[in-house]
Amino acid sequence: MKEYVQEMRKKLVETFGAVGRDYFEAGLALFHRYRRSDSKFGQAAIGNLSSGVEMILKSHIAWRDIATVFTDLPPQAKLMLSNPESIPRFYTWRNMNFDIGSREYRTLDFESCVECYYVLFPHLKQILMPHVNVLASLRRASLTDLIPDLTGFDIDRIGYAAITIVDSVASDESYDYVWHFLTEDDRAFLRLFEEKRGERVRMSVEQARQATHGERVERLDTVVSTGWDSYVTICPVCKSAAGIDGYTALAVGGDEDGDYPMLDFFATAFKCSNCGLVLYDTDEMKIAGLTTIIDRSDDIDRWFEDHGGYSELSGI
Repeated sequence: MKEYVQEMRKKLVETFGAVGRDYFEAGLALFHRYRRSDSKFGQAAIGNLSSGVEMILKSHIAWRDIATVFTDLPPQAKLMLSNPESIPRFYTWRNMNFDIGSREYRTLDFESCVECYYVLFPHLKQILMPHVNVLASLRRASLTDLIPDLTGFDIDRIGYAAITIVDSVASDESYDYVWHFLTEDDRAFLRLFEEKRGERVRMSVEQARQATHGERVERLDTVVSTGWDSYVTICPVCKSAAGIDGYTALAVGGDEDGDYPMLDFFATAFKCSNCGLVLYDTDEMKIAGLTTIIDRSDDIDRWFEDHGGYSELSGI
């Protein structure tokens, strides 16, 4: 059984990866053509890049656990695929009526693949989330409809997210495959994207100052929580209340008495409705002088009420 599952996994991993590579590299070619102004349309690049990322993530997830890739396998099939070494030799598993190669069994969608990616690469979640969200929001329309309101920056954000995801998967030493090696065009784009952060922040801050004529509205003295995926803080330009997007997650602290749970808010983007200041990711927020990880441990009792009791974390 173990040998059979390993062979099945290898075939699935390589098929998802090879198909993903074809989509991804076709999307990159279109992406770089658009950036060089050889093409007026970036929509096809989005569709191909998103499909490539999805397939490569499925390959990586299947490498970790083949059963996770499928959303509706019978429970006994999931158990066998995840624990093949525990199946007794006398069990007649070959008589089970399932075929993972059949279209009868669906696999993870794009959003679920991304959520799995964040579990396996948690250090990239805060950095990539706002850009991946743009890709996710445009993915379906890019394949089936027209997207008339695309900007060059939208496409740059999508390219940044897609290239970074695929390169980080390739850098996983526990994974035996590299589906795309960064080209010089890829590296040049990534360097330029990083270099432009400071310019984007400077321009956004200047426009915000002009919009308010330098006036400051004292409305808030500190940051306040509004939900687990949002926060309200002080705008660095006009000093009015402004919104932060992000996510809240448990952390672990420790002292001489042992470990204890903490709660952090991870900021991913900022927008002030008063002066119009927009900061698109964590790095831009840092350039503007904003805090990007906020201690929310004062809200931890409410967090446990919403998500489960502390007793469940006794193994921290």
